[in-house]
Amino acid sequence: MSSVLDAAHTSNGDATFGQVTDLLDNQVAVVKTAAINHGVGYNSIRDVVTNGMAVPAAVRPVNTTDAVVPIRVKPADMPLGG
Repeated sequence: MSSVLDAAHTSNGDATFGQVTDLLDNQVAVVKTAAINHGVGYNSIRDVVTNGMAVPAAVRPVNTTDAVVPIRVKPADMPLGG
């Protein structure tokens, strides 16, 4: 998996494929912020799978705000950053 991510980052700044890098970086930022910084977890396997797929799917290369909605944390309460 890390070789796939490393390969994706080689297109950083590329006019055609650069959004792949932005999308991956935004997905990592959202999931890390939810799981680590806010300790968001789920009580059932169904919720883990459903939200585990919905959150990254809602991330866009230029927008992470919509991805916060399935986490049920107000976007203003969940600033994304390194």
